[in-house]
Amino acid sequence: MKRYKYDQTRQEKSRTNTHDDVNSKVIGASISSTACASTPAVAAAISSDMVTKTTDVSVTISPVVHLSDYENSEGNSFNHNDEMSEPSCGEASADSSNDVTRRESTGKCKREKKMKASTAVAGLKGRKRSDCWNNFEEVKVPSSVKPGETEMKAKCKFCFSLYGYKPRGATSHLGKHMKKCTTYLNKLAKKRSQALLNYSADKGDSNLPLIVTPSEYNHDETHKIIAKIIIVHEYPFRMVEHTWFNIVLWYLNPAYQFIGRKTIRGDCLKVFHSEKESLIKSLRSVEMISLTCDLWTSNQNLCYMAVVTHYIDRNWSMQCRVLNFMELDPPHTGNVIGQDIFECLAEWKIEGKIITITLDNASNNDVALQNLKAKLSATRLSVFNAIYFHVCCCAHIINLIVNDGRQPLAPLTKNIRDTVKYIKESPSRMHKFVQICRSLSIEMGPELKLDVSTRWSSTYHMLRTCIAYRGALVSYADTDFNYAW
Repeated sequence: MKRYKYDQTRQEKSRTNTHDDVNSKVIGASISSTACASTPAVAAAISSDMVTKTTDVSVTISPVVHLSDYENSEGNSFNHNDEMSEPSCGEASADSSNDVTRRESTGKCKREKKMKASTAVAGLKGRKRSDCWNNFEEVKVPSSVKPGETEMKAKCKFCFSLYGYKPRGATSHLGKHMKKCTTYLNKLAKKRSQALLNYSADKGDSNLPLIVTPSEYNHDETHKIIAKIIIVHEYPFRMVEHTWFNIVLWYLNPAYQFIGRKTIRGDCLKVFHSEKESLIKSLRSVEMISLTCDLWTSNQNLCYMAVVTHYIDRNWSMQCRVLNFMELDPPHTGNVIGQDIFECLAEWKIEGKIITITLDNASNNDVALQNLKAKLSATRLSVFNAIYFHVCCCAHIINLIVNDGRQPLAPLTKNIRDTVKYIKESPSRMHKFVQICRSLSIEMGPELKLDVSTRWSSTYHMLRTCIAYRGALVSYADTDFNYAW
């Protein structure tokens, strides 16, 4: 009995499970079938057919009624407005016009997305990948080859220079330009620059200007400073082409540009003309000016003349400026000298302000002063006085007096001058003279010096030096048979 009840209970449980499985299958099939069926009759037919197929398990179903109750229940209702759901076939047939509009809008959106994607891809393919385009831009300019047409150029964003460029062409020349673009390099240097102290002149260099550190590299100002260095220190023009000179300047500022000797020569002339204009303006406020003039002949037998002006400025300070340094064409007569001096004064526009002139006592200078007096008297300057116009050179007068006083010593002075000249002419003679000084235990002091006939002080220094080497000179004369007193 127990076994019979156990089997009966087991069969009832299996039937219950089968009934539940069939109900779930029917409900799922009914939902899918009603979603695809166009009328309720089709849904009922499908449901009845499904009931027929399940008669072997003796299950009775009311498919349509139970399905509608399931769908209309509040907790399990099918929300057609949910964004996760799709419209049913019945709604599509009822709202066919809205569905068509929706599909058209959806297709339009898809086409727009495809067009945007294709445009983005094309933009990536046509994008300029070279870094130089960060500093350049494409511009169209009138063609120089074909009038009336335009051509594409690459324009620098910093210096606005134009360079030839073809789409998808080479850009190496644009990169080379950025390595020497002054404006671009200045901006880079400005970013890397640090606060620097300005150079101020020391007490001994009070006439030097205050050097202000610039924020950017100025090539024209650099030209001017280098030109002044060459003028003041009398350097050759070729100095700017020296390798290490350029290395130093490039190290100090990478934006420095090379300067040739011909260019710096022109810059020196520009500085000269600029300083000349400044001096002309300063001389306008001066009422009286004195001149000094001197002539001499060089080793190449070329005669030079220098004209120097002396005046007192507004601050009661004595000023001295060189107005002209020129080569004097032969013959060196008084008329030629006087004419050249007057032309120099007229060039500086100070011919009406000269009160005195200082020259040496040469005869040709006397003639030059007579001609100059006649020309300056025509200006009718109230302060001009012909009596005090010529001021004799005191240094020249003193030199004449000293030379006249040492005439009794002229033979001795001549022998000493010839001896010094003989020893200094050859390095071997000079070496032999030094050995004699060492053998005689004579302390080596200043070297032997030659005098100049126009400077009495030079004769004094020559005699003073030779007195210290008197024993060595006598011993040298005894050992050198080619030497004669």
